[in-house]
Amino acid sequence: MSATLLAIAALCAARVQADPALGSDPQRALLAEEVRHHRDDLHLPDAPPLYHLRYHLLALQQASVVAAFGAVISREMSPATVLGTEVRVGSPAFDNTGYGGWESGFGRLGLPEELTARALRQATWRLTDSTYKEAVEQYARKKAAFIPPPDYPGDYQVGLHQEGPYVSVASARLEPVEQIARRVSAAFPVDGGLELGTVLAAWETGTETVVDSEGTNLQRPHAEFVLRAMAQARAADGALLSDHRSWYLRDPAQLPPRDAIDLDVAAMTRDLLAWTRVAPLQEEYVGPVVFEDEAAVDLFRTLLVDQLEGTPPPVPFDASFGAVGDGFTFADDGSGGGPRLNRRVLPDDWEVVDDPRADLDDPACFAFDLEGTPSQRVALVEDGIVRTLLMSRVPRKGIPGGSNGHARGPVGTRAAGRVSHLQVSPKRHLTRRRLLRHAFEIAEAYDHDYVMVVRRFQDDLVRAEDRTDSGAFSFLEEGGRRLPVPLALYRVYTNGREEPLRGAAFASVDRWVLREISAAGPQVEGRYLAPFAPGGQSYAPLVGLPTTLSVPEVLVEELELVPVNPDPRSRPAVPAPGR
Repeated sequence: MSATLLAIAALCAARVQADPALGSDPQRALLAEEVRHHRDDLHLPDAPPLYHLRYHLLALQQASVVAAFGAVISREMSPATVLGTEVRVGSPAFDNTGYGGWESGFGRLGLPEELTARALRQATWRLTDSTYKEAVEQYARKKAAFIPPPDYPGDYQVGLHQEGPYVSVASARLEPVEQIARRVSAAFPVDGGLELGTVLAAWETGTETVVDSEGTNLQRPHAEFVLRAMAQARAADGALLSDHRSWYLRDPAQLPPRDAIDLDVAAMTRDLLAWTRVAPLQEEYVGPVVFEDEAAVDLFRTLLVDQLEGTPPPVPFDASFGAVGDGFTFADDGSGGGPRLNRRVLPDDWEVVDDPRADLDDPACFAFDLEGTPSQRVALVEDGIVRTLLMSRVPRKGIPGGSNGHARGPVGTRAAGRVSHLQVSPKRHLTRRRLLRHAFEIAEAYDHDYVMVVRRFQDDLVRAEDRTDSGAFSFLEEGGRRLPVPLALYRVYTNGREEPLRGAAFASVDRWVLREISAAGPQVEGRYLAPFAPGGQSYAPLVGLPTTLSVPEVLVEELELVPVNPDPRSRPAVPAPGR
């Protein structure tokens, strides 16, 4: 063996022996070294230069439990160590990103639980090599197919960097998660007529290290606890009704008292079974509708959020190439309902603010976003008109200054500006009583002595637990968006009498409905897990971006509710155990 090879072998052996398991600070130093090495030395003949490289190292402890009717179905305690890369070739004005397809220059790779220096170096080499080659190929594909318009804002914002100290987070544990899931699921009665009585609980903690060629070198703490109690029941006509109670927190210690949770789940079960005995809507309704409680949160979640997230979408991979360069703009003003500046989305004098630093004990909040940019409070809507948007470092025409620290998403993907802690504020709030009185005045024009009030919607993810409900994920319908299926729907009369109804759905609802809000009531708050992809959908109850919305209860002047005919064949042929 030559002297050179012996020296290399000795160096590798020394690295492994001296650093059998990396701590957090050595990991950051090693990643910074790998960034410098690959940025300077990685190239292919005639390929565009690599101008930006970022690594994400996600190190988590994950505990998850599924329980039903007091019994644990599954439990899992596992580490999750993932390396993500972002490779950009070309220049900030035009690079390989923002163009559809699967070879984008972003990638991720699972790592060993015992992460040595050698394992981390090998992983960065493997992943960077493959994503770099994909980025070069994607750049060529994009350059051949996409002619940027004259006002093209570019593909990336450079020059931002942030450094931060070492972050320590307590490890998640399986035992408390299992105890909580088992206990809460016992609140569902075994012989109570439920088709589903399931509790999902998950706790994950850890850190995300962000190192890039701009000089960013920091860690983001990660701590999320999710508890979802889900129930389903079937009406005599075959209609499926579902409900849930969910808590999104940093730590299980932040849960309400045990008795309060048990009482809440028991009340949910009792109310859900009562709804199965309620008469269905028989004829369509057109007129004013009041959205109270969590229904108000879901209304704004469905119709407003997408209009405030400003990262431009990628050019579709299967676009008609001849038209992409001529007609493609960043206005997003087509039928898809994307964001657009200086468009009215709410009534006069309404304001909307998103502040990721509003409450750092809220899992929706963060000090630094996925790209390492400090998060900012952003005034999005003034006097009902969109004045700016939530941005990542991907530029957008009409948004000066670039990122405002709202980049979110999974590691190893193209980050996008997303809602985190959103507050919708009207200038004037009415009491519920006065809000209903105003609704009755409007109803007179429709010859109604009552108005419709929605207090709660069913959750599509809970409905999807039943395999007969094929329409649970139908997010868009012809002619407009689809609001979820109402659960707590009432016909409220002028004399105060309330008549519960089921078997109704809103006809296609356009985003312009929010501009026609007639009045606002008390402020309410809700949390949910937003889909990872902007404008997309979630496909699992415990997956998504924690998001908090504070909104008013509202009166919409005119909406249409139509009867929904269930299929009696959806009823199980075999009765539930204990019946």
